[in-house]
Amino acid sequence: MDYPEFSERFKTACVDSGAPSSQIALGKYLGISGPMVSYLRNGKRLPSAKVGLQIAKKIRVSYDWLMLGSGDPVKSDSIPDSSPHEP
Repeated sequence: MDYPEFSERFKTACVDSGAPSSQIALGKYLGISGPMVSYLRNGKRLPSAKVGLQIAKKIRVSYDWLMLGSGDPVKSDSIPDSSPHEP
């Protein structure tokens, strides 16, 4: 199965965020392997939820927009912190 819509959002967000353009440098920047960058760019795979959140935060887009295409590509500072809070 291919994921062309995800691929386009991923590529657009990476360019818009000023992330490195080479496969290896982008992988290091995002904390993923170079081959995974290629799979994502080519729409051959989707990242896991954990990796998707990591990517969204790094390139400062909404997780829902990146992964699902829903909503606006709002900056990641709108993503709530998932760590437990003290009462």
